[in-house]
Amino acid sequence: TLFAPGLYNRYYEWDSSINIQNVDTSDASVTVTYSDGKVVNKTLKPGASVLLYQPLEGHREKWNGGATIGSNRDIVAIVNSASDFQQAQTYSSAGSGGQTVGLPIIPRYDSGWLSSFTVMNVDSSTVNYTIHYSNGKTKSDSLPPAQIKEYYLPVQPEVPQGFGGGAVVKSTNGRNIAVIVNQTYENQAGGDWSMSYNGVVPLAA
Repeated sequence: TLFAPGLYNRYYEWDSSINIQNVDTSDASVTVTYSDGKVVNKTLKPGASVLLYQPLEGHREKWNGGATIGSNRDIVAIVNSASDFQQAQTYSSAGSGGQTVGLPIIPRYDSGWLSSFTVMNVDSSTVNYTIHYSNGKTKSDSLPPAQIKEYYLPVQPEVPQGFGGGAVVKSTNGRNIAVIVNQTYENQAGGDWSMSYNGVVPLAA
């Protein structure tokens, strides 16, 4: 099972696609379950891949959600996103997630960069979690299974203008989460100044 925390259908002019590949030696039955309840089933030959473009999947206008990708064989998946502002981002799907996820850099208009991060519950019951910002501020929240929540730094009161630090997102009830970070540069005239990364689950000591 893989998880895609950030997917878009005309969400602030962003669209996304999931790219899934069968890396096994037998046919893979793949089921993609979106956080709005829509389900897509595909069969992939060994080595084959499929692209699922969210604007063609029937989601509502301005949708921002996630997906759970299940299969009976080994698969990999990435998500590509692009906007009308000639920007693009890519991140890898998450596996089982973790109870602690590090976000090393999440700027809020630091040297022109701004960011958002999206938390997804990849567990089977509601997760309670706390976001610990590197300036000492915290924010607690919760999510039902398979749902997502985006935190756009420019409207988060816990972080000031010019914040250039990071955050740690910690589950407080033993459930697993996955997190992605998206970053863009406020002056877009110079081309594609945009990037994504997966929140990092620390390795066991």
